[in-house]
Amino acid sequence: MKQWYKNLLVLTPLLFGNLLFSPDALLSVIDATLVFCAVSGIIYILNDIRDKDRDSHHLKKKNRPLPSGAVSVNEAWIIAIIFLIFTIIAMIPMNLLFIGIIGFYVIQNLAYTFWLKNLVIVDVIIIGVGFVLRVLAGCIAADLYLSPWLFTATFLIALMLGFSKRYSEMITTESAITHRPVLGEYNSTVLQGYLILSSTAALIVYLIYAITGAHTHYFVLTIPFAVYGIFSFLAKSLISGLDPDDLLKDYAFLTNLILWFAVVVLVLYGL
Repeated sequence: MKQWYKNLLVLTPLLFGNLLFSPDALLSVIDATLVFCAVSGIIYILNDIRDKDRDSHHLKKKNRPLPSGAVSVNEAWIIAIIFLIFTIIAMIPMNLLFIGIIGFYVIQNLAYTFWLKNLVIVDVIIIGVGFVLRVLAGCIAADLYLSPWLFTATFLIALMLGFSKRYSEMITTESAITHRPVLGEYNSTVLQGYLILSSTAALIVYLIYAITGAHTHYFVLTIPFAVYGIFSFLAKSLISGLDPDDLLKDYAFLTNLILWFAVVVLVLYGL
């Protein structure tokens, strides 16, 4: 379940919608985040059950609970059922639009697990849509509107992360195509190009939002942290093949992220 941090995106509307310290909005969005954690957990379990034998031969994935044998398939199904029951109960008081977003997310990810993950470029676009759906779910839960520039930046950053993961697997994993067949449709040069394009587009969109779309002109103070974060990520990805999951171990990146968050809070709530 190391992918849990992606669901923190559900909380981002609170930050950018000036509702970070609103108790009612905070509780609603936390509930939505927990639902997304449960639903995404179910999807990951189904995906791991399906790919159990293939993952057992992967350098990193073989250490996951199912391929390693730490958790049996029957136990995994029990956990998935528990998550499903929690999801159904938690969504009872939620509005139909949020439930629709969850339904679309589930259908999209099931299609990804059984089909779309093998379609070149589409496999990464689906990841990007999943990121956007998380942010949209947070907006619905908090009943607020966010700038389209933020949704666009979220999608582009997701593409950047997705292409980085593909590139990392291609250059660092033996028999990468065996574990992710779609890599046979890519090559390192193309993935480098996609990485550079998506990173550049993400930074440009963020700059436009910071200059014209934010609630305050002081938001431009966050630009240096965004530039450092994207440039350092791009450098690490192109030089050594960075797996985005390893960013949680990069103290320089985490420090920059914390500083960015602090400055965003300062300019949106303090200045």
